[in-house]
Amino acid sequence: MIAPGATIVVTWTWRFLCRRCDTTWSVRPDELLARHRYTLAAILVAWFLATPRPVGDGKDDEAVYALVGVDRRVPGPDPDRAGTPRWRSLSRWTAAIPRWWPARPVVGTQWRQRATALIAGFIPGDGGRDGAVRRALAAHIAGGPTM
Repeated sequence: MIAPGATIVVTWTWRFLCRRCDTTWSVRPDELLARHRYTLAAILVAWFLATPRPVGDGKDDEAVYALVGVDRRVPGPDPDRAGTPRWRSLSRWTAAIPRWWPARPVVGTQWRQRATALIAGFIPGDGGRDGAVRRALAAHIAGGPTM
């Protein structure tokens, strides 16, 4: 199930091997983060959906999964998970905050607290949620972190 208005775009990541130095290079669209299936903008929107009000929408995990197109009802191939799919990306992505926004210290011990602290810093200004996402993307690009 994909949320109304959401789109899934299939992209190619081209990998090249330098025969001279044995270095592998990947070429992908700029908006796609290395080793990620979601764009940075999609990650920010997912955090907005999950973070508590008044910053975000305060949706529970299942609602966020449904809105971003993750179907948890289908059992995964891992027998250790007893047929209960898990999607830990929301919490995993918060570990990357110091790399993606090195100038933005965040506080909290749980991922929702850390995501809320980050997002709250981008809200002041015009443009509501879209403006906050634009400011977060601009801050990420200006910080020059490796994507």
